[in-house]
This record gives sequence, structure tokens and C-alpha cells, in this order.
Amino acid sequence: MKARDFATQLQTAVSQRETHRVEALLSRLNAEDYRLASVASVSAAAAAAGTFVTKERAQLTNFQATFDKLPKQLPPEPEAAQVALVAGQLSVSQNALDALAPDLKAENQPRLQAFQKQWQTFLSTSSTLVNTRFEKWVSSAENECDQIDYRSPIEKSTAQVVALSNLVREITSCESEFTNYLSLRAGLLQRSSVVCAKFVAFDSELKKLDAGMAAIRKAHTLQEFSDGAALMASSEFSGSPAAAAAGAFQTLNPNEETILRNLLDATNAGTWAYIEKEHLPEFIPSAVMPAERALIEQLHNDPAISANHQRSKLWLDADGTTSAEWITVGGFDSRAYK
Repeated sequence: MKARDFATQLQTAVSQRETHRVEALLSRLNAEDYRLASVASVSAAAAAAGTFVTKERAQLTNFQATFDKLPKQLPPEPEAAQVALVAGQLSVSQNALDALAPDLKAENQPRLQAFQKQWQTFLSTSSTLVNTRFEKWVSSAENECDQIDYRSPIEKSTAQVVALSNLVREITSCESEFTNYLSLRAGLLQRSSVVCAKFVAFDSELKKLDAGMAAIRKAHTLQEFSDGAALMASSEFSGSPAAAAAGAFQTLNPNEETILRNLLDATNAGTWAYIEKEHLPEFIPSAVMPAERALIEQLHNDPAISANHQRSKLWLDADGTTSAEWITVGGFDSRAYK
């Protein structure tokens, strides 16, 4: 009966996760009632109790290790990386505490609660500091947005958009880093959303100019050129010379026929029909004018154009390590070697 009663006490203490009671019963069994250990029911209950104590003590060690990682003193001002680190460590410590047996948790909970109270005070103070900093960036960005004028010179507008982008970067970084830990004012978050939307609009209109110019430089067809010009002309930054030129180009309603007729000065419909139907597109003047003849003769006598050119490779030293290439009109004579 005594053995059965002792085994029941051990099993009840284990089922209720009473660590200290289990340890006390095991200590009594080893010191006073060691003869009961030979009873099978007591031996089995003691083995289960020993496993339980080992597990609970390991969890207590784990909690202690996680708690020791918490900073002994919090910084005077919040830094995003450190706030995130401490918040993560505190969450791990809380989970480790919740995993403890009730009696061990009750003993260690006051230490963690004391740090949590200190942490909440730090977060409250930090929220005030971060909101002040956040409001400064938002106000500066709002002022920058108000000064951007689509009609201003493009150099000025570009500098303003770059300055705005730096402010928006600070704003979005602050939101992403602190929103999960600090209380940012709802009014500031709304204002920052408006500022970021304006920046996206300004930046998009500015990028149309760069993208359109890049398309024009790579264009191989009239359609590709026209598409690039249309993109630049659609930019709201009308103060840009590129946008103005693209707009003027579009007013011509360009197509291949129109451009060719303008190049040939064949704006008359009858002239263009004559060119297309009556003659091959080879234009030979019926008479050579004196001025034209003089230009042709000048080109004919220019050695850079009409002479025979010779490409020569010269070795400048006896070892043959240094060389130079010359393109000459005619060959070398003896004066070339002096």
C-alpha cells in the first residue's frame, strides 16, 4: 500500500508538471524510502519522473540562455536593427518561459516581466523620437513636392526629383523598419502615402524622357523613332527641350512618304506622282552649275578623297616590339626615312 501510494504521488506530480514536488519525492525515495525503489510500480514511476525532471531542467536552462541574451541596458535612441534584434530575442525568451512547468515559470516570470516593462517604456519613448524624425522627413518631402513644376527647366526639375527621392527613401525605410515595433502616427502615415504617390508620378514622368531618348537612339525604323518621340512628348515635363522637340515632331504627323517628300522638296502632289511613276528614283541634274563644277573639281583634286591610299605598318625599333600604322597618299620616298 505504501509503494502504491508513493507511485501514485509521483505520477500525479508528473501529470501536473510540478517539478519541485517531483524532485522532492525522488530525493525522499533515495534518502528515506529506498526500499520502495525495488517495487516495480515505484521503479517505473521513478524512471518516468526522472525523465520529466531532466526535460524540465533542460527547458529551464534554455530559458536562462535566451534571457541572458537580452541587453542589460537599452540604448538612449532607437536603431532599427537593434530594435528588431531585441524584439526577436524577447519573443524567443517568452516562448522559452511559456514552455516551462508552471512552478518553474512562476519563479522566473518576474524577471522577464521586469524587462518587458522596461522594454515597453523604451518603445514608448522611441515612438516619440521616431515620429519627430518621421514628421521632419515628411514635411521636407511635402515642401519639395510643392516646388516641383512641370514647366520648369528640366535641370532644375531633375535635381528636385533626386532630392525628393532621397527623402522618400528615408520615409519608406523608417516605415518598413519601425512599423512592427513602434507606434507611428496615423496622420503621418497618410501624409507619407500621399508624398510617395506624388514622387512616383514625378519620377515616372521624368523617366519617360530618358526612355524615349534611349528608344530614339536605338531606333532602326521610322515607327521605332516615332514611338520614342511619342513617349517623350507624353511627359508632363514640358520644360524639357527633348519633350518640346518631340511634340513638334509629332505635329508633322510623320510617315515615310511625308519625310521623303520633304527631303526631296516634292510637296506638290503632282510632282510626287511624277517622281513615283515617270522616273526611277535616281536624280541626275540636267545641267551642272559653275559653283557645283568648282566643288566637284575641288573634291577631285583633294588627295584625301581622290588619291590612292596606302596602309603601311612601321616597326619603330630593331627588336620589333614597337610599331605604328600609317595611311598615306602614295608611296614612301627617300625623304620619309630621314
